[in-house]
Amino acid sequence: MISRTLLVIAMLCAFAGCSSDQQQKNKWVETPAVLYEGLKAQSCAVMIWADWRTRNEYSNVQLDLGKKLTQKLEEHFQPKKEGKKQETVVQFTNPASVVRYQREHPEITAQPIA
Repeated sequence: MISRTLLVIAMLCAFAGCSSDQQQKNKWVETPAVLYEGLKAQSCAVMIWADWRTRNEYSNVQLDLGKKLTQKLEEHFQPKKEGKKQETVVQFTNPASVVRYQREHPEITAQPIA
């Protein structure tokens, strides 16, 4: 009985979660021109954590995900040309350097994320 109930709930969630990409925009909520400007002219690093078993099974998972995420973030933060003035951009640390640091300093996994 419980398994049937869980199955029905799972199916309802699966079907209710489907939606169209072309949803109407809320005319009462406006998106700000700039969502977050705290990273301007800063140097940033992307750290990917994976548990021991995942790292043993897929040894390059941190490096591959770090490269892909850094690439996407660099595309997002590309400088916007406004006449002659060009905004300063965010500089990202090489993901290979970050992964090397993580492997050489395993104690950082016990530190708080902040």
